[in-house]
Amino acid sequence: MSKTTTVTATASDPTVAAAAAQFLSPLVIGLQALTLNGKQAHWHVRGANFIGVHELLDTVVAHAGDWADTAAERIVALGLPVDARAATVATKAANTQVGDGFAQSDEMIAAIVADIDAILAQTQEAIDGLDEIDLTSQDVAIEIRRGLEKDGWFHPAPAPRCPKPPPAVGGGLTGPAPSTCSGASGHVREATAQHGGTHAHRAQLFHPRRERIGVAESDVSEGPRQQFRSIT
Repeated sequence: MSKTTTVTATASDPTVAAAAAQFLSPLVIGLQALTLNGKQAHWHVRGANFIGVHELLDTVVAHAGDWADTAAERIVALGLPVDARAATVATKAANTQVGDGFAQSDEMIAAIVADIDAILAQTQEAIDGLDEIDLTSQDVAIEIRRGLEKDGWFHPAPAPRCPKPPPAVGGGLTGPAPSTCSGASGHVREATAQHGGTHAHRAQLFHPRRERIGVAESDVSEGPRQQFRSIT
């Protein structure tokens, strides 16, 4: 008579499972929050290019839900539970930059990009923390980072909106350059004229996240930057 041996569904090292839960659970919570806040933005966006931004925000929501599912299922596959109930998400997720009412498209894009950046920081922590513990779980975090960066690229922070210079005095062709310039995210940019108006400096102003993702200023020409600038 044959003997039947029953094994547990997961025979993973408890250390690996604990590490996966430690580093992937914050991603599940952050991504679940992004699905809610992304829908809030989707419903309340107004202004220029409404249809395009409205539909792209729905794409962010769909992607965030898929990645939360991937990370959660990795934790569960290793034999541990994950708590992503609404009350837990509300308590543990980072504060969103999305407001509770209507906003112009450039402001809403800036808010969603800020939320994505917050999750990207957690994702990098997971990639680093899992490097010598569980490469499979690390691959999950890498996949999430790749997707978030792509969604952030489709929703770049709008270019700063500078006031027009005042009329010339005494017959000159141009008035004095403005001293500051504020973008939709609220960051104050120093005037291009103060820095000589160089191509590299303008690229830095229009793309404050380039340094983080490792793209050299010399690799970006005026044409592609104009093409992929914010859809607003």
